[in-house]
Amino acid sequence: MPPDFARAISVRIVRSASSGWAEGTAACVAYRDVHGDLEPPRGWTTAEGLPLYSWLENQKTRYREDRTTPAEITELERLGILWNKHDHIWEQFLADLVTFRDEHGHLGVPQKYVAPSGRPLGTQVTTRRTTWDELGAERQAELLELGFIRDRLEHYWDQGFAAWLEFTREHGHPIVPYDHITASGLRLGHWRVGQLSKLRSGDLPPERAKRMKANQLDLNGSELHELRHLEALQEYRLAQGHTEVPTDHVTADGVKLGRWLCNQRKKLRNNTISPDLAREFSRLGVRAVLRKLPGRG
Repeated sequence: MPPDFARAISVRIVRSASSGWAEGTAACVAYRDVHGDLEPPRGWTTAEGLPLYSWLENQKTRYREDRTTPAEITELERLGILWNKHDHIWEQFLADLVTFRDEHGHLGVPQKYVAPSGRPLGTQVTTRRTTWDELGAERQAELLELGFIRDRLEHYWDQGFAAWLEFTREHGHPIVPYDHITASGLRLGHWRVGQLSKLRSGDLPPERAKRMKANQLDLNGSELHELRHLEALQEYRLAQGHTEVPTDHVTADGVKLGRWLCNQRKKLRNNTISPDLAREFSRLGVRAVLRKLPGRG
């Protein structure tokens, strides 16, 4: 190595570590006024020859080793030093998420979305999802508190499921018309058919299948019709103490229980009733022939 080159490197290293405080802070002010921050690229040197990047890294090392005075810390923070760049990037990411959520009402950030700050928020969100386990419990909690969507596909399934439950509560059944679209634009009828198809082919994840069945969303029209009448029959039995329902009996909510039960009794006598319904009738004490109870004309 040429002597002059080695000497220049030595001078640069020594100056990086020993440059005066006034000279260093003045260079910080000059850089910040031009660039708007205090994050010079690696190797940055001022026109006067001060290696500002190295000088700042030296201050950060002193800070980590608890060798900076309170006055120095205050001065550097006033100038805009970032003691931990990764923490700063994280805070920027959180701020961009909050801005997006406040504007759109959710955190379903499109993958190619760029924040008003110019940062690629969509890409950053994707990265956080794929490296979720590496974030640590504290940062995971911060994201979840904001409403961060950890699994986009799971989130959209949950939205569809919630819309299906809402439709069921509103209409009294889960049979969504195929062309039904929710106020939010979800093609709920189409989505429902897809979920039922996956359920019946065994392609639906067990947890999703369990949730659908627990809410009786897996039933078709005839199954729902039968279930509704069975529930009415159980209520009648609980109130009256028997299942000898008059043929003309209609429940308060319009279920023609008597007519339905009359038809089922015929099937029971002809042995054409389904095994499941026959077992349920046996449990409830339904007879093939309607008995005439005392007091009934």
